[in-house]
Formats: sequence, C-alpha cells, structure tokens
Amino acid sequence: MRQLYPTLPVAIEFRHDSWYSDVYRQSTLDLLQHLNFIHVVVDEPQTVSGSVPLVPVATNSELTIMRLHGHNLVGWANRSAQWRKERTNYRYATDELTHLGEIAQQLTSKQVTVIFNNNGGGDAADNALQFIDLLGLHFDHLGPRQMGLF
Repeated sequence: MRQLYPTLPVAIEFRHDSWYSDVYRQSTLDLLQHLNFIHVVVDEPQTVSGSVPLVPVATNSELTIMRLHGHNLVGWANRSAQWRKERTNYRYATDELTHLGEIAQQLTSKQVTVIFNNNGGGDAADNALQFIDLLGLHFDHLGPRQMGLF
C-alpha cells in the first residue's frame, strides 16, 4: 500500500488481538511507524479471545485516530440479526470519558481524531458532546447549524 500511495495518509485498525500479542506488539507498532501509517487506537469490550486491546501509541506524527466502540460485552458477543446495532449499544460514563480524554491528550501526534462508534442506542453524539465539554475543547469555523445536528 505504501508503494502504491506514497503520500496518502493510511489508517490501520486491527481487528484481532494477535497483532498486539507479546511476540508481535512492538514489531507491529514499529512497522506502522516505519511506513508512516496511522495507528487506530481502539476501545472495545474485552472478550476471552479476539478483542483488540486499547494500545495508546501514536505511529504517525501528524494524526492518530481513536475509535470508541463502548464496553457492551453481551452485545459484542451477540451474533443475531441485530448484532451490529447491539454490539455498539453503550453509553460511556463520565469517568470512562475522562480516562479516554487523558489517553487522547497523551498521544504525541499533532492531531488526534476521536470517533465515537457507540451508536447502537444513539449514544455517540451525546458522548461526543460530553467529551468535548470534559476536555474543554472549542472548534472554530464550524457551520452555524453544524453543532445543532446533535
């Protein structure tokens, strides 16, 4: 990918915990950094096997992405017809958002983008607004109606 797109920003989100096993973790992160790929820091329920751990490491000096799925362990394991909606049905508590904010502030990239993917029950926008408030963030030059969407 890097040869095909030498200047394109590429984000990598791993979907299996083996990438972060003791044997591979450092080489995985080193390779992402060497190729200047953006590491997607994932927060998701921790199952017995296969869940990606939260690994708060920046591998690109410009951008790190945090993708927050919530901690709905029962929904995460559900494989019914409604599994997509149920697995992300989670509302982060204030202490969890505070902790995630501390992690975001410790990442060394110039920009950290946080994506709330806990949208199964409609909690993503509310948690995002709460996160913005907790971190005291302010965004200039937004469209006048943009924040009213939430």
